[in-house]
Amino acid sequence: MSKKNRVILTLIILGALGLTVFKVTCQVDAPIVVVKPVTVKKLAMTNYDVSLNYVGRVESSSLKKLSFKSTGKVESIKVAVGDRVNAGDQLMILDQEDLIFAKNAAENQMKVALAQYEKVLKGTSSEELKNAKSNVEKAQEIYNDAQKQLDHGKLLYESGGISKDALDQLTLNLNLQAKNLDQAEQLYQKAKRGAEPEDVAMAQANYLMAKTDFESKQSLLEDAVLRAPVSGTIVSILYEADETVPAGYPAVVIREDSQIIKVGVTGEDLKKIKLGQEFLCTDLALKGSITRLAEVPDASTHLYEIEATLKNSDLLIGEIVECRLLIGEASGVIIPIESILNDGEDFVFLYEEGYVTRQVVHKSEIIGNQILVSGLNAGDLLISKNINQLKDGELVSLMEQ
Repeated sequence: MSKKNRVILTLIILGALGLTVFKVTCQVDAPIVVVKPVTVKKLAMTNYDVSLNYVGRVESSSLKKLSFKSTGKVESIKVAVGDRVNAGDQLMILDQEDLIFAKNAAENQMKVALAQYEKVLKGTSSEELKNAKSNVEKAQEIYNDAQKQLDHGKLLYESGGISKDALDQLTLNLNLQAKNLDQAEQLYQKAKRGAEPEDVAMAQANYLMAKTDFESKQSLLEDAVLRAPVSGTIVSILYEADETVPAGYPAVVIREDSQIIKVGVTGEDLKKIKLGQEFLCTDLALKGSITRLAEVPDASTHLYEIEATLKNSDLLIGEIVECRLLIGEASGVIIPIESILNDGEDFVFLYEEGYVTRQVVHKSEIIGNQILVSGLNAGDLLISKNINQLKDGELVSLMEQ
């Protein structure tokens, strides 16, 4: 082999060796792409309660002073100071003898008035109409007889058989019988027509008046038993048995079991609150309702005071509690709090066609362990696990759920 050929062969071998080394080097240094698995949650619109959050102060409910509507003598007392009572329990009873008598008398009067009213509405019976017609016929016969007596008396007077006074008596009798006949005829015609509208109205008015009087007497009798209007504790009993209690004067004082929470709200929020609205406090464990809304703001705080009454509350008087007033319902996207990251602004990671996408969100309201946000839409795929290891634009794969 010539020297020239040996040089060429050597160059070919060296080139082949270099190419092999280059390939091996490239294979060793090439980066290995790792596709991270992720778990996603498909977002949807969720209904949630719209509320106002404030802090309030616990106060004792007010005392209730209970009285009778009528004056009476105390017959018996059913409770003692310090007793715990439930709504509807008997507290004090008045002597009811006079009240029962008055109620029975009013009831009888009402029944009479009702019977008269029903009779007027029903109209004249056939028997009453027959009697009215018979009265007219009798009155006519008496009138005709009086007329005959007067005619005969005139003849006697002209012949000197009777005096002028006797003739005047016959004339007076005829006039009287004429009036009786006219009255009987009017009653008969009225019976034929039935009751007049004014007669019906008067009978109805009499019945309603008697009914009102009966209901008043019945109410006074029922009120003779003083009952607890609410559950609570007896604070004071102001009269003893056999003493006379004047109408309207306090007889028993009771303190309600319920407690009041007072909250100061802005004028704007006051417009969103209504009496009877649900009220929650101390991490929603206690419930109540709004029972008072102030119309004038406090001079020092410029806030409007509202009161909520809680049932079965064991909070301490003066305690400060967190309160929540439910004012409506809305819908939005709610996500777990831990899915939000922050690098100067709040954001989450979404899954889009195999890649991580960074999406800025704005927090609105915390609801339990979740949060209402804006910036997301129903149908978005929220990456919910291993988010601290992800980067925007990174290639990922979905884990089977």
